[in-house]
Amino acid sequence: TELLDCVVAIVVWTICLPVIARETDPILIPALGIGVVGVATGFQCIDTGFDMLIIWERSLNLGDGLVIPGRQAAWMYYNTMLNSRAVNFGIEVFLVVSVCGSLVGLQRNAHNVSIPLKGRLSSSIFV
Repeated sequence: TELLDCVVAIVVWTICLPVIARETDPILIPALGIGVVGVATGFQCIDTGFDMLIIWERSLNLGDGLVIPGRQAAWMYYNTMLNSRAVNFGIEVFLVVSVCGSLVGLQRNAHNVSIPLKGRLSSSIFV
């Protein structure tokens, strides 16, 4: 599993390369950001649904008289999803692209920044 985790990390950082490359057209970066934010929003909506099951102490009706308490349904969801490689991959892509995209945006627009960070952002830290 450690090898698979390393492969996932390499793939995620490779996906991030267009965000940090100087040759990337600035119009492409918001397009990448929209996809990343869309995935994150989807995760948030699903999590919110299970959070409401817990907070409101509701049950999940699966039909045919099968009812699962909300806390148990949420535990099964979180236990399954948080151990999923695909979900962890999506979260890692979101985090890496968000952090690198923010730093690149700050660096490429350092001339517009009139706060003390301006001197710190002038050196090139990306490709």
